[in-house]
Amino acid sequence: MKTYKLIAIVAGERNSKYADAEARGIVEAEKKADELLEKYIHDYPSDTYIVCVEDESEMWFDDYLCWQKDCYGEKYWMKMVNGHYCPIGLRLLTDDEKEELDELRKEKEIHIWDLDEEQLKRLRSEICVGSCYGSDYENSFDIDTEEVYNISESYLSFIGFYGYEDTQEEFAEYCMDVAAV
Repeated sequence: MKTYKLIAIVAGERNSKYADAEARGIVEAEKKADELLEKYIHDYPSDTYIVCVEDESEMWFDDYLCWQKDCYGEKYWMKMVNGHYCPIGLRLLTDDEKEELDELRKEKEIHIWDLDEEQLKRLRSEICVGSCYGSDYENSFDIDTEEVYNISESYLSFIGFYGYEDTQEEFAEYCMDVAAV
């Protein structure tokens, strides 16, 4: 399994005050890159990304992976090749790494009713209720976006019908009530 070095590029520059990390395998690299990105992107939303390299010298040859977040909130891998970004998705993964990623996602199959109240509040803060884009329902719990979309739509109808305010607490209470039925 490959070991990757993750380097935060914040506001277009590498700065020693931003922590680097190491990861074994592409699955762990994606998870840690996501954590680093979320940590730094709030202060500097533009030109902030996480570089993923096996050796730091790869950065100087403009040939490396970047974990980025676009203006729509979607996160994805990009490949820097000769100074140009190329979207790659999962095409860069070896078969073993792709299988490892698929197995991990199967093992972690979680449903909304598996979450407690605090986790439901966190889920509400991560999604965009009412959006028609599937990517707006992606979440750190890896709950299927369709499941999150469906509960969000019924929640939106519920608060609209009863005139409740859309809050994290209301969302958590609604989900727990639906799960109890």
